[in-house]
Amino acid sequence: AETMTEFLTDRELSYLSAAFDEDLDVSGAFEVKGLPHTVVIDQNGSIRDISIGFSPFLGVDLNKELNNIIGNQ
Repeated sequence: AETMTEFLTDRELSYLSAAFDEDLDVSGAFEVKGLPHTVVIDQNGSIRDISIGFSPFLGVDLNKELNNIIGNQ
């Protein structure tokens, strides 16, 4: 948890929530193949976006996706 928090803080992504799946239940359900594995789920429980791996544009891309979700309420 400490390493993940540091990772998000260093990349100015500390506003994101991170889940820690110690029993690998969630990673199995979402077929995680790489890390980080980011899944955006809207307020209705629908998967809106999946990103695998880190990109310097991850924060920008997530911000756009979240704004699209919020704008389509």
